[in-house]
Amino acid sequence: MRRGLRKTTPRVKGGQVQRKNHRDLARPHAGALEVIVEAPARGFRHLVTPALLREFLPLIPAWGEVSRGLKAIILDEGSGGCEGWYDDGVIGLHAWPDSIATTVCAWHYAAHRELWARLGVAARAAPEYLGAVEFSADTSGMHRRAFAALSERYGLYDWAVESGAAADEWIVRDESDRPARPAVVELIRVGDALHLYLRSVFMRFDRRSAAAYQLLHVLLHELGHHVDARRTRRGLLRGGEGYAERWALRCADRIWEACLARLEGARL
Repeated sequence: MRRGLRKTTPRVKGGQVQRKNHRDLARPHAGALEVIVEAPARGFRHLVTPALLREFLPLIPAWGEVSRGLKAIILDEGSGGCEGWYDDGVIGLHAWPDSIATTVCAWHYAAHRELWARLGVAARAAPEYLGAVEFSADTSGMHRRAFAALSERYGLYDWAVESGAAADEWIVRDESDRPARPAVVELIRVGDALHLYLRSVFMRFDRRSAAAYQLLHVLLHELGHHVDARRTRRGLLRGGEGYAERWALRCADRIWEACLARLEGARL
């Protein structure tokens, strides 16, 4: 199961953000932070429990100030394309896949490889076959057909092609505004066809490293959105994903060892 391209994905249905009808969350917040547990969807489990969450939150520097206006943290049901979300003072942390070890796309791996290495999560290449287009001597035309197939599937249109490691091989880089510019697809000639392989990476998480990632990065990233929202009177996320990511990384550095020590004694 490939993790999605973004961590922050509000629940949307029919163009409207869904709040799961938690009536308390619609009112102005005044009181203790709520921790709400949703039943995991089929194929998912909660590694982060309310008890573990309540041990972790006080580790966050200036937690009392940072959490001002935060209404609830929802341990959500799980999603193959989303790890967490933030919406109007509510943070959602999705349940983790039952398999624990998981496969991620090249975008996600490029953005988090240093963090996962620090957590000791082993990685190996796990390319996914996407299909093929007809090979032709018109290389540029052939590449355009490949790009059309990729754009239809992923909705991304800013690609660049480079020569690969061998003759009749190419790699495709994402040239959009994603900072890492990862190589996301390999094009390999096999006979009269050009085969497309999505670069994916199998991450050998265990329960502790997955829970650590959820706490030290996913949760902190969404909390970074909350901090960002409080910088404007209207609660606008003017700093976007970049602000939330930088905030999460800085905060994680300060509490890394303390969090891992808590997890060492936790039953997961």
